[in-house]
Amino acid sequence: MGAVGSVVAQVLLEGQAIESVTMADKNTVHALEIAKLSPSRTRVVKIDANNKEELEAVIEGKDAVINAGHPRFNHQMMDLSFASGANYVDLAGNGLSEQLAQDKAWKDAELLAVPGLGEDPGLSNIYARYAADKLTKVEEIRVRDGENSSSSKYEFMLLFSPEVFFSEILDSPRTFVDGKRISSPPLSGKELYGFPDPIGAQPVYLVDHEEVMTLPEYIGKGVNYVDFKLALSDEFVAILQIMKRLGLLESKPVEIRGTKVAPIEVLNSVIPTPVSVSKTVSGNTGIVVEVRGKKREVNVAYKLGTMASHQGSYKSFHENGTSFLTGVVPAVFVRMLSEGKIKQKGVVPPESLDPLPILGELGLNGVVTHVSRTETSDIQSGS
Repeated sequence: MGAVGSVVAQVLLEGQAIESVTMADKNTVHALEIAKLSPSRTRVVKIDANNKEELEAVIEGKDAVINAGHPRFNHQMMDLSFASGANYVDLAGNGLSEQLAQDKAWKDAELLAVPGLGEDPGLSNIYARYAADKLTKVEEIRVRDGENSSSSKYEFMLLFSPEVFFSEILDSPRTFVDGKRISSPPLSGKELYGFPDPIGAQPVYLVDHEEVMTLPEYIGKGVNYVDFKLALSDEFVAILQIMKRLGLLESKPVEIRGTKVAPIEVLNSVIPTPVSVSKTVSGNTGIVVEVRGKKREVNVAYKLGTMASHQGSYKSFHENGTSFLTGVVPAVFVRMLSEGKIKQKGVVPPESLDPLPILGELGLNGVVTHVSRTETSDIQSGS
């Protein structure tokens, strides 16, 4: 079990309405440790997610399924959840439009599926919806993910899945501009963004992300610009560029002593896992979502954000802050679902959910949301 799955399980077990939690993974060592927190309410199953029959067996009879594994398993796990009559949540997109296209079938079956319900996407979408509900017109949505993390042991580390990270930064990032999605080169759009202290100013880059794909349509209200940028230090980017020049980020296999292997797979295997680095990480991580638009004739800008301390997250969950913010959102949501606080059906992105009750429950579970609002008269319109 990975770092995010660990947080998901622990937060679920804090919910009194959750009768039992089944943790399934190829490596069950971490899951067995989590199970000690509540032996009577937990079950650990060793499975290979590539094996449909094993997945089907572990999903059968469950009320809800949270896929905290690789997004490549999204479609199969979502289909198996539907067939079993279980609600479904995953944390990142993989063929998101195909998932959302199943909305009617899930409504007819009186089930709910929410793809991309983690920190970002997920909480970022909910923040955007919160601000949009307070505006009569939405013009721009900008999502910024930042951190000032460091490790006492590892010079190069990632705080979430290396496979997901490299796939995101190697894809051409898309930005929604005036009704179209425009592609840019990887690691482009650099700007120095001022995150709240103690993270502070960090260089951020455009990254291909789910928010750009769903927010324009599901928020509506005239949205004409959406982007997503991730903080990457200059040193980190320099390392990535060297890796790229050496061919270490290539997925095409090369032959080494008679064995064919993809360089990116070798790289993923030698980078320390988020579980292994959590104890050594210090600093903070967080997101900020800026939404600009109008409230009648007045220009209004909302800024919503949250932050997590790596040390604080490790003290509470033995995981890093990124894993905490990613895992707490789906876990709290499923707890609310089990308590009857979520009535929605179908397949919807996170911004289609009512943000107020979710943000309220997240606040009770350590996710403190900061909201600021500024306004200026629209001089051009003469108001």
